[in-house]
Amino acid sequence: MGNYTSIPVEPKGTKTLEEWVNHIANVVAMNQEEIENLLGGRLSSLNIRELTADKIVTGTLLAALVTIASSLTGQRVVIDDSGLHTYDEFGIERLTIGTAPVKGVKAITGRDATGIAQSVYAYDTETVDGAVRTGQYITAHGAYLLLESSGSFRMQDSAGRGIRAAGTRPEVNDGFGWSPIAKKSEVDAKANAFTGFTGSFSTGTQTINVSNGIITSVV
Repeated sequence: MGNYTSIPVEPKGTKTLEEWVNHIANVVAMNQEEIENLLGGRLSSLNIRELTADKIVTGTLLAALVTIASSLTGQRVVIDDSGLHTYDEFGIERLTIGTAPVKGVKAITGRDATGIAQSVYAYDTETVDGAVRTGQYITAHGAYLLLESSGSFRMQDSAGRGIRAAGTRPEVNDGFGWSPIAKKSEVDAKANAFTGFTGSFSTGTQTINVSNGIITSVV
C-alpha cells in the first residue's frame, strides 16, 4: 500500500509551482491502483486498527485476525479463531461451538447459569456400558447417548436405565440388567397359549386359576 503522508515538504522556494504539480502527479501515478481501491471501498491488505461503518460487504473475514462480537459485555455472540461463543445477560458463556473437530475435543458445550458444562457433544473414547467404546457422545447430567463407530446405539441415564441396539435385537435396561425386547409375534404366541383353557395349575408355591384363557385368581 502506498504511503500518502510521505510527500516531502521542502523549504519554500526550492521548487516551482510546476515542479510541485509534477511531483504530486508522480506520487499519485505510483499509487493509482491503491487510491482507486481506497476510493472504491476495495481494501485488500490494509491493517486497520479501528473501523466504524454502517455496512461492510466482504468475502472472507479471517476470525484468526479479528474477533466478531455483537456487544462487548453482557448478552452477546462472539466469533473468534476458537469458535462461536454465546453469553447470557450476566456475561456467563452458555454455549460454545468449537473449531477443532478432533477426538477428545468438545465440539459443542452447553453450560448452566454458573458456567459449568452440563451438555457436551464430542467424538471420544470412554468407558460406558461395561466396556471402552468410541463414537459420537452426547452427555448431560450423568446420562449419555452414544452413536458408536461400529454402528451400534446406546443410551443410559445416571442409574443405568436405558436402551441399546448393539446385538441381534434391541434391549432395555431397568437399572438391574439388560433384557431383549420381545417381538410382537412372540408376545402373541404366549398370550394365545391359554386361549379357551379353563382350569388351574400350580407353580409349586401358588395355584393359578384360569377361566376361558383368563387368569381369575392366584392363591
